Amino acid sequence: MVTDLMAIPFKHGMWPTVRDGLLPMLKNIRTLIKEGKGENYIQNATHANLALNHVLTGYADRNWGGSAQPYTPISGSLVNGMEKIAHISGNIAGTNQVENFFQEITASVVQSKIMRYMMDFKAGKLKPRDKEKLLVYGLQPEEWADKFIAQWKSRGSDGNGFGGYQSRFWEWEDKEAANKMSESVMRGTRDTIIRRGMFDAPFAFDDPITGTMFMFKGWVMASMTRYLTPLMQRPDAEKLIGTMLMLSMGSMVTPL
Repeated sequence: MVTDLMAIPFKHGMWPTVRDGLLPMLKNIRTLIKEGKGENYIQNATHANLALNHVLTGYADRNWGGSAQPYTPISGSLVNGMEKIAHISGNIAGTNQVENFFQEITASVVQSKIMRYMMDFKAGKLKPRDKEKLLVYGLQPEEWADKFIAQWKSRGSDGNGFGGYQSRFWEWEDKEAANKMSESVMRGTRDTIIRRGMFDAPFAFDDPITGTMFMFKGWVMASMTRYLTPLMQRPDAEKLIGTMLMLSMGSMVTPL
């Protein structure tokens, strides 16, 4: 899970991760202490159906997996029981909460990134590489830029004080635009944090018992198809830096 933390700057850059993820998170903690209520930071993930790993249900994984895993991985009493035991263990150990934390940070970074790209598109400054990222999130700037910007301005043009954006998309009156932003935030988070999908590993790995026999190599297979292969096909300095960060953080964890 340590490597997942470095996956965020790997995909989005170090400063956007700090500005749009970590700083809003610290602000949210301060507000919780002072006022007993959270801020927009946590709402980004909530309204994109993310940060549900602590929920004891197989359908939470279906919601997260989306089109990559359009079925619920529950079959038989033994498999179902093992899944519940593993889930309870994750809640007790805090790994599920950590996974939620990563998704919340990533959702905050992604929604700010989308708004920044839409602004750049309207200003005629959107780079081809950045447009490709929007397409990965399922967004055509020609279709959605005006709608997103208009709705963002209608909610007060919020930012985080450091050049980032806070879209508050769940409050938009244009529900079509709000739903599209929610879907795109979820896709951007899924593109950042590795969760093995249907076509990332052999189907036999869907069975927890079989996965145990092969030491749960699903993450390795998924990271190869989503991180390593694209990087080899299109080398990028930012991605190379992110790769070194992930390797550095991973090397600090003992296998025991």
